[in-house]
Amino acid sequence: MKKPNHDLPKTKAQWLAHIEACHPKEIVLGLERVHKIGKMGRLLTFACPVVTVGGTNGKGSTLAILATLLKKGGLRVGMYTSPHLTTFNERLQIAGQCCTDEAWCQAFAAIDMLRQDQNLTFFEFVTLSALFILQRSAPDIVLLEVGLGGRLDAVNAVDANLVILTMVGYDHQAWLGQTLEQIAKEKAGILRKQIPVVLGKKTGMRTLAAAIKAQQNRAYKAGQDFDLIEDTWRWGSKVVTLPNHYLPSASLCLALAAYQLLSKRSVLPEVDQVVLALRDKVMVGRYQPFFCQGRFIVVDVAHNLDGSKWLAQKLAHFKKGRILGVWASMQDKVLTDIIAPIKAQVATWYVGQLSNVGRSANVAALAAALKKAGAKSVRTLGTIAQAFDQALHEAAKDDWIVAFGSFYTVAAVLAASQFKAADLENGLYRLDQAVRARLGD
Repeated sequence: MKKPNHDLPKTKAQWLAHIEACHPKEIVLGLERVHKIGKMGRLLTFACPVVTVGGTNGKGSTLAILATLLKKGGLRVGMYTSPHLTTFNERLQIAGQCCTDEAWCQAFAAIDMLRQDQNLTFFEFVTLSALFILQRSAPDIVLLEVGLGGRLDAVNAVDANLVILTMVGYDHQAWLGQTLEQIAKEKAGILRKQIPVVLGKKTGMRTLAAAIKAQQNRAYKAGQDFDLIEDTWRWGSKVVTLPNHYLPSASLCLALAAYQLLSKRSVLPEVDQVVLALRDKVMVGRYQPFFCQGRFIVVDVAHNLDGSKWLAQKLAHFKKGRILGVWASMQDKVLTDIIAPIKAQVATWYVGQLSNVGRSANVAALAAALKKAGAKSVRTLGTIAQAFDQALHEAAKDDWIVAFGSFYTVAAVLAASQFKAADLENGLYRLDQAVRARLGD
């Protein structure tokens, strides 16, 4: 083991810069490095149950809802997700609260010592650091979001007791494959022998079914074994009436199913007792509404075809005024897929590049995609913050400004608007009456 280096970073910002410089590439799939260092540090095995969530969309919201239900049920929950929106510390939450800078810095130093001269990608380094903190936080349950893909993702180095697969759609094809069957096979890599798996409705691929059979998993599928229709959730003969909420229904449906399965191995209250914790809740970045300078804003991290379809369905309830679209995406995405579902609803587009994001599509590429899609009114600005500011300036009282296209887009707009939620916990907060009233117009 290498000797302590007194020249190591001292602050979180310094550590993050150091970690980014540890590997020349942003993404390098494979578990060898994480397995090696994780085993050395005894980071990969937990005494408590572990839930992993994979899938193309809906992972973060499913975990956030499940964490809220479990906390209401009396459990101390450790939850690791990525990426973050407003602060890096969001990636790891213990008992509903973000981990401190001090805890992260201690973990970074420990992993830096363990890795010796082994290069780690940013995500591998951060994931190992999160596991270090979780091991020392004594949670009753650990919830982990699997990032890109599944099979070769760093989080998959940890064995789970329950797996949730939200859905399979097109995204990251360069790494995961060009067909849904290929992508599903990669997602299935997070399965473990004979553990239960909760499946969303869009998981009907043959490769996934074959993997479930080979691993002898008991599968519970939305629309068959359980379902959510309007304000009612059903699990066999169990019927639960849900409170008013502003959460993605597919994610809520899966989180409730996972809670039901976990209650079989833990002393947890019935679903109908904990679901009240979701009353009037919304998740940051997922069809999240708020007011800024007297104008109504909705932000959503939709960054692929399925995400944009869901956003378009939500916006179909819009009744008066115009929808002004603020958009920026990554250059490795299919830009026309992202805007296609929503293009007919947007009156005017405002595009700008994401600052300090190397993969950001430039303004010319964004404008060209809109032109190809037939958009008639497009404002091109230098940055996404400037695009949002221009939309604010031009929006009328009854208009909605909808910002989407990437986690980075939402993060930039939240920062520009200086948005803060008073009761934020596990990424959820309660909407106030004024916002709820505007949604119901």
